[in-house]
Amino acid sequence: MDPFGAASDADPATANLSGLAPENDFSIPDGIWFDARGVLWIQTDDGAHTDVTNGMMLAALPGAVGDGGPIDVPGQASFAGKPASVDTLKRFLVGVPGSEITGVDLTPDNKTLFVGIQHPGETGS
Repeated sequence: MDPFGAASDADPATANLSGLAPENDFSIPDGIWFDARGVLWIQTDDGAHTDVTNGMMLAALPGAVGDGGPIDVPGQASFAGKPASVDTLKRFLVGVPGSEITGVDLTPDNKTLFVGIQHPGETGS
């Protein structure tokens, strides 16, 4: 299996395997789901980067095994899939500040998506 992305700060670039810019980095991807078409949905809590982004859901479009190549993560050789781009990894939605995107389902006709938004406003603000 080829790793597709890494949930980390955009800097340093050596840790950012996804190639996302700072305004699109994501952390704590605590929910993933493949739909019947092969789209990978990634839901984040994003608690570590709330100064830049909120919890979000990303859609990663399917690629092919072996479409990437070898990389060197400081001190360790690894392998990464084809670099993410605006064509393969898209931010689908962003939650309100302080919320977490959690849970997803799609109707059989692929026309209606249900997404859970957890604990918005729990801090009282």
